[in-house]
Amino acid sequence: MVLIGEGLQYKVYAEGDWVRKEPKSREEMIEMATNWYDSRAKAEENVDMAIERRSRSLERIQEKDLPSFIFGNIRIDDGTVYQDRLVPVHNKLESLSDLEEKKQIIDDYVDLLETLWSYGIGDTIYNFTLNNGYDDEGRMVQLDFGEVVFDKKKVLEAIEEKRWENKRSLNEDISRSLRKYAVDSMEEKLTKEKVEKLWRENC
Repeated sequence: MVLIGEGLQYKVYAEGDWVRKEPKSREEMIEMATNWYDSRAKAEENVDMAIERRSRSLERIQEKDLPSFIFGNIRIDDGTVYQDRLVPVHNKLESLSDLEEKKQIIDDYVDLLETLWSYGIGDTIYNFTLNNGYDDEGRMVQLDFGEVVFDKKKVLEAIEEKRWENKRSLNEDISRSLRKYAVDSMEEKLTKEKVEKLWRENC
């Protein structure tokens, strides 16, 4: 078992074709979060919200009748999360030299967002280079289940604000030419009308 990464909420270990995400304790999370905020109290507040969001997301994802690949064939065992071992989008981008191939990644992400909407799920973070990956069949998958929301209003607000324009994935992780394509595509396809058409609360 090899540690291959960690975020605020989990330590991630490789186990063959799977990854195992071990939840961090509240204290471990606060220790990391204090580097991001100007006070321990603020770190604690944000950690508590993250823990609540994590629990709610896992519960709601298991309730929904989802195609299993969307979250990397996720399964939960006593708080530990197992997912397929995927190719993160940022690694996929680094392996490509052709702009048209890179544009397909943007198209895949927009398609995944629309699929999520059709199950009453939204990604309002838009950091697709960090939070998404590809499976063995070439399908884009939502890696970071802790960032999704289940409130259509929040999705509509994010679209109204064009929140993707201020995210790391568009401003730091891709080239200027690909950023223009991404912004244009998202403005055209990520619309409130499309959300209203596709969104299903109960499925």
